[in-house]
Amino acid sequence: MKISVVIPVYNGDRFLPEAIESVLGQSHQDVEILLVDDGSTDGSQGVMKRYARLDKRVRFIAQENRGRCEAANRGLEEARFDWVARLDADDVFLPRKIERQLQYLAEHPGARVIGTLGCFINEEGRRLGFIGTAGPFDEKDFRKFVENGVPLRFIHSSVLMHRPTVLDAGGYRPEFRQVEDTDLWNRLAEKGHLLLTVPEPLVLYRIHGRSVSIKRKKEQELYDAWALERMRRRRRGEEEPSLADFLSEQERRPWYEKADSRRRYTGEALYQKAALCYAEGDFIGLSFLLAAAAAVHPSHVLRRIYGRKIYPLLRGL
Repeated sequence: MKISVVIPVYNGDRFLPEAIESVLGQSHQDVEILLVDDGSTDGSQGVMKRYARLDKRVRFIAQENRGRCEAANRGLEEARFDWVARLDADDVFLPRKIERQLQYLAEHPGARVIGTLGCFINEEGRRLGFIGTAGPFDEKDFRKFVENGVPLRFIHSSVLMHRPTVLDAGGYRPEFRQVEDTDLWNRLAEKGHLLLTVPEPLVLYRIHGRSVSIKRKKEQELYDAWALERMRRRRRGEEEPSLADFLSEQERRPWYEKADSRRRYTGEALYQKAALCYAEGDFIGLSFLLAAAAAVHPSHVLRRIYGRKIYPLLRGL
């Protein structure tokens, strides 16, 4: 099967060669790579043009800076094949990633999005812990997620998606900014499409101080809450709130609910900073921030430690 791999790029020259090489080095070689430049101002264009000259499977597409969603949608529109893998410019595919996803698709031919587990890595590529261990891993898991109103989440750089299905759903919606993927997966699930996770770590997700999830955490949390509220309203057959209406509703909440939200956000932010310290080898900062996060939001810290350290050991990963 032929696979398109879409890599949106904005000022990603430092890690981009490793990302591209990880696709070119796949055990499944029947791929095209679409490098969609979103108006980069660093050396990214030079990297992309060089690979496009060296390998006929690589295509370079340039556009003015319009945003990550628009770049990803451009890649989906330009892709030649029905199955599209998504990769961020600072992440890495492990060598059998696409091969294993195609094997999983053969076992679950009704699936329209297939993600994988992954590992966090730091700037130097050192592995730090597991990510994406929640599933769903089979159709029974998937039905439980939908029936219980649990939002579906995947490592964005792990997904292999059926292009016609995604385009029919409208692709990524730019108004959701940093959580456009969560919005898309749950809209697809509501349309009855099956979304699954291969229970193997097949992608490396890089943590560094310039990554979107670190630099724009507060904005990401806001848009994630809005996307999930819209999901809940859709599933109840109610009108989806605009961002302004959602913010107004949030402001009208009782003081104790707002205080609890601030507590949870603070704990999650402290944990994320602790994770960055771990990635950078700052174990004094890690100890201080992890203790602070556990004091403010203990359940979040315990869930993360279980999912990223204990669960993999129990599963033999």
